[in-house]
Amino acid sequence: MKNQLSRFGTPVAVLGQLNREAPRKQMPINDFRASFRLAADDKHIATVAADGVALAVIQGLNEKEDAEYAGLCAENAELKRELSEIKQLLVKLSKKRTAP
Repeated sequence: MKNQLSRFGTPVAVLGQLNREAPRKQMPINDFRASFRLAADDKHIATVAADGVALAVIQGLNEKEDAEYAGLCAENAELKRELSEIKQLLVKLSKKRTAP
């Protein structure tokens, strides 16, 4: 379903955002309706269909958050390594200053 949403040129994350300052991007409703077969006619939408679209948006956001979290974990590990190196250098410098 995520792939179906991406066909409309609107990132999955954007579908769930409410940004009143920027103009809302309009999705061609006929294409949307045809892709998801939301109901038998163009006047109704089944709650199951709406729930499926909401689930696709949630899953897309979750994937994005998982990727961001993995990147932050890697960055944190690198910063910890650098901090450890700096601490070791400070210990060495401190020993040199106190040595006669």
